[in-house]
Amino acid sequence: MNSASPKSQGKAWVTLLTRKSYLPGCLVLLSSLRRHSSNYPLVVLVNPLSEDTEQLDQLPAGVREILKTQGLKLREVEWLEPLNGRYHATDSRFADTWTKLRFADLIEYERVVLLDSDMLVRKNMDELMEMSLGANEIAAVHACTCNPRKLPHYPSDWSPQNCGHTYNHHTLHTLNSGLIVANPSTEMYEGILHTLNTDHGVANMIFPDQDLLSLHFKGKIRFLGYEYNALKTLRECHPKIWRDDKVRNVHYILDKPWSTRRMVTVDDFTEVEKWWWDEFEQLEKSWAGTLEAWKVVLSTLAAKRSDLI
Repeated sequence: MNSASPKSQGKAWVTLLTRKSYLPGCLVLLSSLRRHSSNYPLVVLVNPLSEDTEQLDQLPAGVREILKTQGLKLREVEWLEPLNGRYHATDSRFADTWTKLRFADLIEYERVVLLDSDMLVRKNMDELMEMSLGANEIAAVHACTCNPRKLPHYPSDWSPQNCGHTYNHHTLHTLNSGLIVANPSTEMYEGILHTLNTDHGVANMIFPDQDLLSLHFKGKIRFLGYEYNALKTLRECHPKIWRDDKVRNVHYILDKPWSTRRMVTVDDFTEVEKWWWDEFEQLEKSWAGTLEAWKVVLSTLAAKRSDLI
């Protein structure tokens, strides 16, 4: 199939899932899309099974079956990394995020909206499937460069003064790759691969897919309001723009709700994390799978809930 071929499968939400530990996030994302009556399916990008899969925190066959029983379509994609070992991750949690770039290769779809699996939909966002995009253009939300935790390996110029959410010119071209709206095509994907494999800056990118997309699509990004990719830290870093009732989609960057199960935190994220747990509890009540499958889901939580097994 080439970029001129008819699109056979319309439009879809797409998320990448390469680790068993993100299973609760993916299921809550699906639950929230359905709760807010999206008309479009969620497709999960997964790596092909290998002999090592069952030994690692990857996606074993049993987890894939759970996803299928919940009505999710799995789309196998090969692991993606820059050629010739040109990149060495500075943060291990980003080691597999280059593979998110495969969204541009889903040329069987007319439109895809890439969502990270640590997101929670709060309002219907189907308008993203209909919005106009120019040739080889994407839509996304600005990155927040406030670095509230003062993480030392983040770029030295990441500070509130340089944050795109304050409309400072310095970072207005930088996107957060948690949500990307795109019309996949061979041209788009091959262009991304060319940048990935030839640009000298790739070797030192701190946020792999995010930095590359910001570079490759510079001048061709249609920026959306923060509410479509509302980083949980924005509630604290940008209280002047954050409104709980305006948020359409929360992005649980840094610590994940299911990996901490904390209701009192050193950060002021308690209310936002409660939203995720409220959705998880609704999913629990309406679970359409088997008890054995739910045990697998519970086993991935930081705080085991043996009373529910």
